[in-house]
Amino acid sequence: MKCRNCGSQIDPVASECHYCGSSIRGVDLNSIPTEDVIRYANKWIGIMENLPFNGVTSRTKDNPQHIFDSNSLITRDEINSNVKEYLSLLDMRAGKDALASRKFSQLKQEYKDAVGNFEKRKKRAIRNLAIGLSLPIIFLIVMVILENMGIV
Repeated sequence: MKCRNCGSQIDPVASECHYCGSSIRGVDLNSIPTEDVIRYANKWIGIMENLPFNGVTSRTKDNPQHIFDSNSLITRDEINSNVKEYLSLLDMRAGKDALASRKFSQLKQEYKDAVGNFEKRKKRAIRNLAIGLSLPIIFLIVMVILENMGIV
């Protein structure tokens, strides 16, 4: 789907273009083919899998019109919202569509794993930061103690 104002690729569940900010007319989500719903869900789960520990990544512009066009940001909240929207569409279709049923379970587990991995990366980054900040302080304390003892 493309924005009518700037021509950028946009998500069917979006209410406004993330590049130019123009409002998007509501899309009948039931008219989106199941294959496209699966593709969009996969896209957002992939973004979650690669999301940095700060929970924000940049959105690349498909057709920059100017060299100084800026990239907009994708937040964890937006990713969660979009994944849940597409998973709910698959869940609603699961009773009538075998592909939707099979993919719903698979994508739900992939999303759960991606969120778990994000939380692990975040905890690891915080731990590494704490260690990195505490080591110089410990070294300084040891140096002061050794200096007071007359060893250094």
